[in-house]
Order: sequence, then C-alpha cells, then structure tokens
Amino acid sequence: MMADKNELIQAIAKQDPDALQRLGWTKIANTLKRISARTFGWTDLEPYAQMGHHRDPDEIEEAIRQVVTTNASNGYRPTAAQLAPHLATRTGSNLPTPLRPDQQPAALQRAKQLITDGHPICQCRSVNLRSNRGVLACSECNGIEQGQADDALEQAE
Repeated sequence: MMADKNELIQAIAKQDPDALQRLGWTKIANTLKRISARTFGWTDLEPYAQMGHHRDPDEIEEAIRQVVTTNASNGYRPTAAQLAPHLATRTGSNLPTPLRPDQQPAALQRAKQLITDGHPICQCRSVNLRSNRGVLACSECNGIEQGQADDALEQAE
C-alpha cells in the first residue's frame, strides 16, 4: 500500500497516530525509534515520508533492515538518504526509471527527424556536447551524438 504524500505529511504534522496507522507507517516509525537511543519525534519522520511515501511500507522496513544489518549507518539510525539507494535497487519496483533528457521520446523523435533531413552524425566522438531541446550535438563537428543517433534510428524500426 502506497501512502498519499500529502496525507502522510499532514498526519505527521498533526501528530495523528490513527492516520499514520491507516497509511501503514506506524511500523516504520516504531522501527526507526527502536534503532537508536536518540529521541525520534514526529518531525523526524518527515524526511522518510518525503523519500518513501510512494513505496510499500514493507519495502521501507526491508531497506531499514538492510542498512542496519550491513552497518552502513555505523550503528546509528539510518537517514532517509541512506535508505533511498536500497529502495531504488529493489527488484519488482513499479516505479518507472526516469529517462535522461536526451532519451525522452520527443528528443529521439527530433534527432531522427534531423538525421532524416540530412543532419550529420558525429564521427569525431568528442566529449564536448551541447543540447538543444534534448538533441545532443558535438561542439566540434555539430553532428548528432552517435549514441543518441543510434537510439533514434533504432526507435524508428
């Protein structure tokens, strides 16, 4: 069950244990409280909610266990930032991987159109690239970056 971000943040701000329970986050809050003797208040939960509201609470629990078990938090309560990479690498995630600007469908379509219109493809393989609406062009020869050109032409097939 994924929690609505606004509802979760409101539950934390209002310190509403019933809403936290309904959203499936009581277990996460209790786990985080038990890890360290340092006080863990309602406002301390907000960074975790910001980072993980779109994840299943069980996945967040597992990420906490992984970080603590591998001692990646050096014996302290893991931060939201320490949990994020563990959540990002979980298999079965239903979150789409964000595309780079040059891999967006519109950018690939523009690159394909430029190639079709006779625009050259970079042969010098320079690392000095510039972007125009997502289309990468070589700063030296002005050709479309080879990888993006390949992807654009592949997409057309």
